[in-house]
Amino acid sequence: MDVTAVTSDAAAATSGVAHAAVLLAFAEAIVGTDDGALAIARAAVLRELGPQPLVDAAAVASNFERMVRVADATGTPLDAPLV
Repeated sequence: MDVTAVTSDAAAATSGVAHAAVLLAFAEAIVGTDDGALAIARAAVLRELGPQPLVDAAAVASNFERMVRVADATGTPLDAPLV
């Protein structure tokens, strides 16, 4: 699988991941600051995938955010490339 699919609309389209483009847009909106974009992306996931996949996608994103906060709170050092 092409890992650029998580950063590129063109790669997402050919990644073989079902609904990659709508999921990528949702992920980008989650980490962004535009509430309107998030509402649009959330509605697209709901429309194209349904309610349970929307909940699942939001849960995955939330889990990553939780892990980052735990790492920050415990003083886990960043790897050199991330610094």
